[in-house]
Amino acid sequence: MHYEPDASGRYEVVFAEDGAIRKLVTTGIIPLCNLVAGRKCLTRNVKDDEEVLEEVEIVEAPSSNDAQNWMEAIFTIRDTNNENTSKSSWQKLVVDSNQAKALQVTTVNTVRDVNADNIASTEGRRSRAARHTAVYSTNVTPVMPTRTARRHSSTSIY
Repeated sequence: MHYEPDASGRYEVVFAEDGAIRKLVTTGIIPLCNLVAGRKCLTRNVKDDEEVLEEVEIVEAPSSNDAQNWMEAIFTIRDTNNENTSKSSWQKLVVDSNQAKALQVTTVNTVRDVNADNIASTEGRRSRAARHTAVYSTNVTPVMPTRTARRHSSTSIY
């Protein structure tokens, strides 16, 4: 993965499942802080001179209170097949497409809830038009329709 976005704000991400390199916007990238205890993901291991992905559960994530610990980003993981516990760096952790969708839904829904809390009225949450109606006064005095004189058609000169 490239750590700097391109001119459009997209990052190049290498997908472990098929090795494809795709450009993703920020919302398509899963923050490391979303990998918390209890989450399942995959880890890359070498067996018989071949790299394989195995399902693991995160037992302990690095503490965000300790900057050095967070920068090292060493996770304690448990193999779901044999219950062995080990340490793994964040570079070896992989999420498949289903796990990524679950993490993104959680993140996006949290952001939506925060944005909805910032809207003052419940009417404003339901429609876009509500924010424009607050600008204009709702107590408008009716005005009697008046007749305007019709313009006479002008005569054209040849």
